Amino acid sequence: SSKLYPGDARSLSLYARMVGDRATIGQLNRTKYREWIRDRITTLVERIGEEALEDHDDVVYSAAVWRRPDLAKNQYLQDAQRWVNEGMVDLVMPMVYTDNDAQYTGDLDAWYSVVDRQRVVPGIGAYKHKGANQTLTQASLGHPRRFVLFAYSTLFESVNPGQPQTPEQARDREQKREALAQFIERVGN
Repeated sequence: SSKLYPGDARSLSLYARMVGDRATIGQLNRTKYREWIRDRITTLVERIGEEALEDHDDVVYSAAVWRRPDLAKNQYLQDAQRWVNEGMVDLVMPMVYTDNDAQYTGDLDAWYSVVDRQRVVPGIGAYKHKGANQTLTQASLGHPRRFVLFAYSTLFESVNPGQPQTPEQARDREQKREALAQFIERVGN
């Protein structure tokens, strides 16, 4: 994309002041600018952990991150691999929202290759699945006791105006809830 984000005067001024680069938008080294933004995001993540969670050792600090560590870092400027490996966050929750089980497995394996797998809690995109079987399959492919589901309106009645309200779709949500409850009961706490 040719658009520079953030490209507002304040962000560019902060960048220029912090790194000494006085280039205009057209002359800006985009790679260095993106690295600076990524570092600023990392600083924010670290400060939240240090300041907001000070004296709250019982709080688990997690970050929902992009589905693969390389995409998270390079496209979305989330250096999540660093965050978890350096102890800035306790857990990462990659949003592996797909109806393709091979992609799901590949994305999780990418995280497991760079982060202790006990610190990865897969995000499952139940809203992309027809019925509960694929959701349960993906939960089993990861750690069956550690996963998060997206989205609420896929499983429960919601005020979401975009939620389908037909009796068939309400029945589908109920069946998904029942199947998940049985799965959780079966794998234990």
